[in-house]
Amino acid sequence: MRVILSPEKTEINSHKHISDIKMFHDSVLESECTDLICDNFISTFDYNEIDQIIQILTSKMRLNSELTIKEVDARLVCKKFHVEELDLDAVNSILFSTKRKSMLTSDKITSLINNKLTLSSVHYDDKSCSSIIKYRRSL
Repeated sequence: MRVILSPEKTEINSHKHISDIKMFHDSVLESECTDLICDNFISTFDYNEIDQIIQILTSKMRLNSELTIKEVDARLVCKKFHVEELDLDAVNSILFSTKRKSMLTSDKITSLINNKLTLSSVHYDDKSCSSIIKYRRSL
């Protein structure tokens, strides 16, 4: 099963769109996902819930499946604001354009997933101040 978790409807038609964790937990069996994309989804939870959310996500991953996490990276936002590449209006637009309840960094995400999956790649999108992190569930 190919799933995209996102608070907003996306234009990716090859994946089943799910917008909340309960629906995901109830509709996707353990080890059923072959490809899971989290598009600004994890940050819609309180910071203290993120470890539990990661556990739910990884439990649904099939062997040799891929997990892609795209999140606004707090470090990139702060850096660009500090060097005046972003003004306050842009920062607010980036941070509050979704139902965001927490801010993350690629390091935080990696530390939570570290023992569960194998890191494949990390890419930083300067325009959206996002990190795109890919993992694979090894055999």
